[in-house]
Amino acid sequence: MRIWSCPLIGLITGLTTTVFASIIDISSSTLDLTGANTTADTFSSMMSVEAKTTGNILVIGTFSATADSTAGTASWRLSSGAQTSTQISRTLDYRRETGIASVAHIFTGVESGSLINLQHRTSSGNTLTTLGGNLIAIPLTVSTGESLNYGLHQQSGPSQISSTTYQGTGISTTLQLDRASNNGIYMAATFNSQALTGSQAGTWQLQYRRVGDAEWIDTGNPIDRSMSSASDIGSVTLYSLEENLDPGTYEVQLVGKSSEGGTIETLNGTLAAVALSYTNETGGGYFDGFSVTTNALSPVGGPYDGAQLELRLEDSGGIFSCMSLNSSSSAGQNNTGSYDLFLTSSDTTDANQENERFFEDLSDAGSAASAGYFDNLAAGDYSVFGRTDNVVGQINTDNVTLVGFASVAIPEPTTTALIVLFGGSLLVTKRIFDK
Repeated sequence: MRIWSCPLIGLITGLTTTVFASIIDISSSTLDLTGANTTADTFSSMMSVEAKTTGNILVIGTFSATADSTAGTASWRLSSGAQTSTQISRTLDYRRETGIASVAHIFTGVESGSLINLQHRTSSGNTLTTLGGNLIAIPLTVSTGESLNYGLHQQSGPSQISSTTYQGTGISTTLQLDRASNNGIYMAATFNSQALTGSQAGTWQLQYRRVGDAEWIDTGNPIDRSMSSASDIGSVTLYSLEENLDPGTYEVQLVGKSSEGGTIETLNGTLAAVALSYTNETGGGYFDGFSVTTNALSPVGGPYDGAQLELRLEDSGGIFSCMSLNSSSSAGQNNTGSYDLFLTSSDTTDANQENERFFEDLSDAGSAASAGYFDNLAAGDYSVFGRTDNVVGQINTDNVTLVGFASVAIPEPTTTALIVLFGGSLLVTKRIFDK
């Protein structure tokens, strides 16, 4: 718990006045590029993160994967006790291919100290290696007891798209924003894409609107994915964040379109949306968020002129950040790129675990993502950059969405609370003069 002083109220009352700020006690773990192996067709855990707070937990994970020999389909899911997320799959065609995938889920009623596991399995009996993992657990119950509102959709069956303009995928959710001001929503979508026939490509976009409004509003950049055949299952990730929203009930949805008019499927989808504000008897507060959309990342080692976020921590705490983007090869065949998040300040630098992706040729365009949590940060100004590295060959990136938020809330007393305090000051003054 952080204690914030309120000088204005102190001047009015002549008393010491404090406001208690909420903290979300985020935890994270990483898996290096050596990774963890499995040859089983049943799920087994390969990395875990501990829940630090009892209640509902949003879990975000990004990772890479490769197979040692034959083609096959790899799958991943999150688990905590008897609860499991929707599984995400990805086709790995041959030994040198490395792909990126992600997971998102909200677990309910988790006990503090419980483990949340990322699990993997393979369909072909070959050795699947999951590597470069980032796993973050974000409590939706804050330290002062309030809950963050949320919406969650787990897709029950595939939806088909053949239109060249956006249409609904059936993946949608709603959530309530309660504060009079400084409302925000963090959104994460993870799903698979598959062509029904031949080679196809699709594009997906997150949208939101307040219930009662006619128009949907695009949020974040769209993401593309090419599929070389009907057996090519791709993994797609979209992140976004919106701030300064009016109070009310909001809808969030995932829409998609086919690049050439062929039929593609959206399947195994999860959409999570979380409010970044809360209310209580003294007014509540909000978690300062940030978002940028661009077409460029910074190369590892600089110059740092690509996707960049600026955030000031008013007190010590942490910063959660994630990015989604399009990725492709800019020249030749068999290229590999890596992606990570880089935090810097006047006296601190840090990076999350990078994720790698292989590109077979110029037509191989896909989704990449990276997520991380930077902890034990002192109060001050910070920059978060999205970075890329050309491991082999030359890599293109575009449609970058880089978002994040602080783990320490900014408290805001209500007008009613201020009036009560101000009235108390007048009462004290009156009694002094009546003597």
